[in-house]
Amino acid sequence: MDSELNLILKGTSRAFYLSLAALPSGARYPLSLGYLLARAADTIADSPASPDLDRDRVLHELRQVILDERERDWHVPRGLEPEIPKERELLDSIPRLLKLLHTTPSEQSEAVRQVVSTLIEGMLWDQATFSPESAENRTGLSAEQLEIYTYLVAGCVGPFWSKICALSEPALKHMADPRIGEMAIEFGKGLQWVNILRDAPKDQKLGRYYLAALGTPEFLKKFPTQVERALQALSTASNYPVLFPTSALRHRLAVFWPLALGFRTLELLLQDGGPRPDRRVKVARWEVLGWIAMGPLIVASNLGLKFVLGHLKRRAEQARVMLEERL
Repeated sequence: MDSELNLILKGTSRAFYLSLAALPSGARYPLSLGYLLARAADTIADSPASPDLDRDRVLHELRQVILDERERDWHVPRGLEPEIPKERELLDSIPRLLKLLHTTPSEQSEAVRQVVSTLIEGMLWDQATFSPESAENRTGLSAEQLEIYTYLVAGCVGPFWSKICALSEPALKHMADPRIGEMAIEFGKGLQWVNILRDAPKDQKLGRYYLAALGTPEFLKKFPTQVERALQALSTASNYPVLFPTSALRHRLAVFWPLALGFRTLELLLQDGGPRPDRRVKVARWEVLGWIAMGPLIVASNLGLKFVLGHLKRRAEQARVMLEERL
């Protein structure tokens, strides 16, 4: 991937770029391509736009172009005005990304097509679920709907990640085993659950009630169960990094960092009393740098990796118990 696209990747992927940058090039390239295509679609779904722009139609068109194995020239229609300059550059780079998709080895390109298609399906599902007609519904999604949503927008990335790693190196062929699939799905779902819980105030300002309205009896009733679901997913995902052999240090790092930060974000959120309006919990920059520095030492052995993730899991569980006692 050329330097210009790499700069766009760095400017739009935030924390995810940390994991991508850690990977060997064989896996980094198709994963980055998939991310950029999905991020472009997400920009179409969320950017300010002229009233006459039909977002759903544009997303459907992009999805069909990506799924089409014939090379096609496609540009985003006028009317979108992303607030971040790098997102504008990303939309302008879609034709180049599509060309790269058609020059990527067939098994990798098919994996990219399928995961981006599923992610766009999630964006369309999100648009339909929180349409203007449903603006008055502040009871939040059902447990079944949350499982669908977390799979479509994040869980599906887990098996994709596994498959790309398996295709990139002979020593990782076992990662394509379907039995690993559920664990990989829980990895993505767990990280998305943390986002849902942390970002509830921001989402609800935009009319997206994944959870019941903050402060309502319905929210207080469901919140403990939803925290437990997040912890369950992260706990299952804790076994995922160990599936990579110790020789695959960079692959281990790429999946260890988001897990560690996911556990810590959830712990901090619970210590803070849960999601609250005008307050967004995040791991301090100095701590993130600490995880980056200590990561190679932690993932170098199964013992160290399991110990640290187990410790983070217990801390998050203790924060959950303490919050429930306060509530």
